[in-house]
Amino acid sequence: IDKTNTPTVSAVGELRGHKQRLSKVAWHPMGKHVATSSFDHSWRLWDVETCKELLLQDGHKNGVYGISFHPDGSLVATTDLDGIGRVW
Repeated sequence: IDKTNTPTVSAVGELRGHKQRLSKVAWHPMGKHVATSSFDHSWRLWDVETCKELLLQDGHKNGVYGISFHPDGSLVATTDLDGIGRVW
């Protein structure tokens, strides 16, 4: 393997706010936002460019382990460790 032409990748920012580890990250269809789910019972929406939190939702009673955007980006679906799914 020729490592001289291997591109390097570095972080462009950090998303800080969850109190426990992340379980999933979902990219918004337009690419300007990401949503993160966590075992702290919440999910958050972030601006990719600024790494700022735009929204915090904490309606689950257990860790949120699944998150996904609707294909048009208008809704977010989450699932928790109790087997409860929610659409936001």
